[in-house]
Amino acid sequence: MINTKLGENVRILRTIKGFSQDGLANKLGKSQNWLQKIEKGEIDISLSCLYDISKELGVTPYYLLTFEWKQVLNNCTQCNTINFCSLNAPKLMIEMVQLLKKLNL
Repeated sequence: MINTKLGENVRILRTIKGFSQDGLANKLGKSQNWLQKIEKGEIDISLSCLYDISKELGVTPYYLLTFEWKQVLNNCTQCNTINFCSLNAPKLMIEMVQLLKKLNL
């Protein structure tokens, strides 16, 4: 369960940040195949790897483990009609909602 959630969060945040799997893996000194397995929740990672991934993605390890992307999207049932500027939504949140909709999550 934790691996699945972590993997999904890594994949979504990596995509939002504009990294390819290969690009992020290279920054981490790992293979693209390793990162692919992380994103699929197939392997466990050490705390040091969790820290390194979170550092490259600009978030905390806690954020990667606990953030509920689906809840954000589910709470935004009228995303097509919301005026984000009037809500003062951060740019990252806007990009995240658009990506989640595109990925059908």
